[in-house]
Amino acid sequence: MHIHAHCGHGEAKFRIEPDITVARSFGLTESELRLLRSVIEDRIDEIKSAWYAHFGS
Repeated sequence: MHIHAHCGHGEAKFRIEPDITVARSFGLTESELRLLRSVIEDRIDEIKSAWYAHFGS
């Protein structure tokens, strides 16, 4: 399971299972990646719920 984050100057792909890790990134600073990871951690239940609603189990 993974998610993508996009902005005007870069993007990142995060794997969220079994752990939250950066799979790849382009144009984002380490600080921005840490912030994104924090947001993902805070909203992981919502993210997984939306994933399963969209893609199924």
